[in-house]
Amino acid sequence: MDPGLRFAGQLFDEESGLFYNRFRYYLPEGCCYLSADPIGLNGGPNPYAYVHNPANWIDPLGLAGCPGTKEISRGDNPYQTRVDPRIPNRPDPNYSIDTSTFTSGKMTANGGIRNNKEFWQQWSNLQPDSLSKSNMYRIKELGLSPKIDNQWIKAFPEHVNYKGETLIHHHVDFGHYAIPVPSSTHVGSGGIWHTK
Repeated sequence: MDPGLRFAGQLFDEESGLFYNRFRYYLPEGCCYLSADPIGLNGGPNPYAYVHNPANWIDPLGLAGCPGTKEISRGDNPYQTRVDPRIPNRPDPNYSIDTSTFTSGKMTANGGIRNNKEFWQQWSNLQPDSLSKSNMYRIKELGLSPKIDNQWIKAFPEHVNYKGETLIHHHVDFGHYAIPVPSSTHVGSGGIWHTK
């Protein structure tokens, strides 16, 4: 049974086919209200309008739309697996390396290849702007992993609390795709990064 509830607390009026929203009716097909805002204040150029994106915006006073949420700092969460919804079943290819292309290394439980040098060589080609000159030198000349520095934090603000730490690559679900994480957050097999 349909209780008649609609988005944003609206009630479906079966007789008119409109959505009732406190003091006025909303036409879902036209994406607008049928009467002006009853508060009578200057609510913008179109008093019949609703906020432009009701999934992310609100209009608490009926005067002007504003973001419904504040940007949440990611500084306390160092593990961000960035995804691209257009490419399912893997991390975003702009922020991950497919280790199945590596030429040598030990296998992970789900077919990835562990090779730190190859990971960072490929990363330096994929995301060169995330690496400072000193980190490029560590990778290209010394064969070492980069460290979290100001340049890295610009690309990965979630790593701000790990400045100075060495980065390592983490195989997502022990598989082909690997992402960079601060070394202190990667506790190995069965650890936090490997839980489902």
